[in-house]
Amino acid sequence: MNVGSAASVSVTSVEGAVVVLLRLLEERIRNIVREEVGAHAEAAPSTPDCWMAVNTAAAYLDLTPAALRARVARGEVKAFRLGNDGRSLRFKREDLDAHVVRIEGTRSA
Repeated sequence: MNVGSAASVSVTSVEGAVVVLLRLLEERIRNIVREEVGAHAEAAPSTPDCWMAVNTAAAYLDLTPAALRARVARGEVKAFRLGNDGRSLRFKREDLDAHVVRIEGTRSA
């Protein structure tokens, strides 16, 4: 074995180890997200039509209100507009939970 092939084997081994560690980390993150979604669902009121304002919904998703509004503007999160100008937003908890499930499914695909 020459020095060049030894370095190649070493790099390949490191890359393989990194891939394995990334997969383990990805699975751990998925489990944490599932646990957090479950904790939010348990902490939230049990009524199916639990409406939330922007700040509450953003906190529920662990986002800033601006990030949540951006996701609404992109059509990623379902929101209901209130008032004559339609600027006030309200969110159903079940729609927020569905968004988390969609995001998790997209990341695993």
